[in-house]
Amino acid sequence: MKHKAYFAFLTALILCAGLVSGCSKADSGDSSTRTAAGSSAGDSTDTVQAEQPGALQATFLLPLTLDPEDLDDSWEDSAVQVTLSGDTVQASGEGVTIEDNTVTITRAGTYVVSGTLDGVLRVDAPKDTVHLVLNGVTLSNDATAPVQVTDAKKVVLTLAEGSSNQLTDGKTYTSFSDDANTEPNAALFAKSDLTINGKGSLQVTGQYANGIQSKDTLCIVSGSIRVMAANHGLKGKDAVLIAGGTLTVDAQGDGIRASNDTDSRKGYVVISDGQITVDAGQDGIQAETCLAVTGGDLTITAGGGSANADPHQESMPGFGQQTQTDTGTETVSTKGMKAGTELYIAGGIISIDAQDDGLHSNGSMTLAGGEITIRTGDDGVHADSSLTVQDGDIRIEESYEGLEAVELYIQGGTVHITAGDDGLNAAGSLSADTSAQGETTGYVQTAFGGMGMVDQDAKLEISGGYVYINADGDGIDSNNGVTISGGTVLVCGPTDSANGALDSETGIVVNGGFLLAVGSSGMAEIPEDTSGQYAAAIGTGTQQAGTLLTITDSDGQVLCAFAPEKQYQHVVFSAPALQEGETYTVTLGGSCSGTETDGLYTGGDCTGGTELTSFTVSDRITTAGSNAGGMNPQGGGFPGGQDGMMPPDRQEQGAHPSFDGQEPPEDMTPPDGFDPTQEGKTPPGGFGGFDPKANTGNA
Repeated sequence: MKHKAYFAFLTALILCAGLVSGCSKADSGDSSTRTAAGSSAGDSTDTVQAEQPGALQATFLLPLTLDPEDLDDSWEDSAVQVTLSGDTVQASGEGVTIEDNTVTITRAGTYVVSGTLDGVLRVDAPKDTVHLVLNGVTLSNDATAPVQVTDAKKVVLTLAEGSSNQLTDGKTYTSFSDDANTEPNAALFAKSDLTINGKGSLQVTGQYANGIQSKDTLCIVSGSIRVMAANHGLKGKDAVLIAGGTLTVDAQGDGIRASNDTDSRKGYVVISDGQITVDAGQDGIQAETCLAVTGGDLTITAGGGSANADPHQESMPGFGQQTQTDTGTETVSTKGMKAGTELYIAGGIISIDAQDDGLHSNGSMTLAGGEITIRTGDDGVHADSSLTVQDGDIRIEESYEGLEAVELYIQGGTVHITAGDDGLNAAGSLSADTSAQGETTGYVQTAFGGMGMVDQDAKLEISGGYVYINADGDGIDSNNGVTISGGTVLVCGPTDSANGALDSETGIVVNGGFLLAVGSSGMAEIPEDTSGQYAAAIGTGTQQAGTLLTITDSDGQVLCAFAPEKQYQHVVFSAPALQEGETYTVTLGGSCSGTETDGLYTGGDCTGGTELTSFTVSDRITTAGSNAGGMNPQGGGFPGGQDGMMPPDRQEQGAHPSFDGQEPPEDMTPPDGFDPTQEGKTPPGGFGGFDPKANTGNA
């Protein structure tokens, strides 16, 4: 949520969040291990390496490699054959007991099951690994789970090639295996590690509660699996690992869930491959600790999708307004992918349509690869602490806010954002102690003489990559300054005067990269004169969407040619090509024959149009055109422009607007200046020395 206050005396909105950085520390005192990335040793129910020093990171769970027994979907002719036939059962070997339509496997071995039964298939083989092959099985039970693993080290369930298998429970259970009447609670229920592989198909209908559940680690290796559940679709307490297969989940609760919230080494989800489709009433995929994705094709719908989102309403309508989500009495989470401590994506094709956030972490998040498409009723990508974009193709097609975190870093990749409010937003506090909030949140004097709120922990830094933003609120918004040192940043900002293409409480420093931000003039903000790279602020008057803006040097070389998709009045432009003492011409209209990407042209010729103005670079920030100046938080006012600029709503510059008849304290002063520390960067060659699709970070 953005914080922007231009009134003289405004009570601070304190954001509270209990944050954890990364996954929690493993217990080095436990010597038994079974990792998501290695073979087992000792007790296989311990799913994280115990000797991992320091805080467990999601990357420690990668790459996802499995035990050989998890991958083995073959069996010998000597395997025990279990034949189900209505109300009778036959077994060809030992290790099987039969009583009252309950088939119990009691020791290690391979058991091939076929046929139809209204009853229970149970595994009760303490400390043993059981290989269970379903070869054309239809199992149902109205009173309890049709498949139950009550005691085992691990069960590997193989779907025989070409077979079709079905498991169905009833809506009301009358038979339980524990005194509390809580187990089983899934049509396929295991109190051990459970692996599913094979080349057959399995349909699970969980009418009572969950579809498939393991009280330890649930691993999907292969097979075609369809799950319909009254509550959660797939649930592993310690972990859920998905390495392949075709998985379709329709659940009224979470689609895929790792639920261990008492052991900080567990409760994680890792996906490395597979064709996965989830339609969940609550979260699509949820992990209590880490959620890591390195591959696969994922299509996720959560909470009915973005069309089912709660409305956003204005809490302070009018000038200087703040907006907020009307959460009402919402008690369930409806996010696409959600992690309790860390979310990490390094690959895969991911499509999300969520009622709430598309990607969400209660701690940190890293996007290091993959193709991600998001439609959401709230934030496209949200992290309660830090969000880092390193690589990948991220397209947020619908959102309230695009990327949001306390600390927001864009270092690479390609990001496209469409937002009803802010495109990028850095706000909030890293403190988990609500009593310390006042120490981490302060105030700064705004350009209008009023007070704005500063979140001391907030950071917004862009050092590489390609970012395109179409925002109805602020294009880039930070509660504690913005630093741009590399990359390509294009902003189509708001058309109303209550927001700006760029918005910071303590200043915008541009030390490198290519920045082109267009929007309304009412709340326009320009970079600081402490920037390491030259910038120009240009007032254009009101121009209709699609009107070409061209900036050329004295030799006629085009520095930029941009046709914004929205109406605009004000432009901020910064690029390495701007040089002190050089004169540049601004032209509006005409056409360009170059290659167009997000409205920006490269190559070709620009012809026609009308010259608006020209300017000579003499300072770090040069203004040109009508109403070219803008807010400058560190300067405390409006830097000069050819025609200057008046604050919105006809308020005189420097006046102190009142709030409930009160005036601001006379001793209120802005914080120390924003000290840039990075050197300017030079983008690669191309049109005017610029290629919008290239990585323009540090060389």
